[in-house]
Amino acid sequence: TGVPAGPPAQWAGLWRVSYAPHIRTLGSLGFTKFDVYYDIAPSAAASPEISSFVRFEGPFWRGWLNSSGTISTLSEDEVQVDFQNFWVDWDSEQPRRSGSDFFSEIAKKFFFVELS
Repeated sequence: TGVPAGPPAQWAGLWRVSYAPHIRTLGSLGFTKFDVYYDIAPSAAASPEISSFVRFEGPFWRGWLNSSGTISTLSEDEVQVDFQNFWVDWDSEQPRRSGSDFFSEIAKKFFFVELS
């Protein structure tokens, strides 16, 4: 049984993901450390906006994997994240708040809303 999601107005803020075993597994395969943040905008709308900022550091690369989209409430204890925009900030200390680059179209092909 899930924990009730609560009203979207309570979701607003910057959240640091503390447990994501699939991210840890991917990182270990690529000798890369990941640190994941979600920024949920305060919204009176039915679908709040969300941005994801994933800091990555590996032996030959570092930067941010970024995405943005919306959150939809499916039921009292279930939500769905639908990321629509993707961009990368290579060798950057801080991520851009929005962007678009060649990575965008590639990343869209690997995002499955069914797995969000």
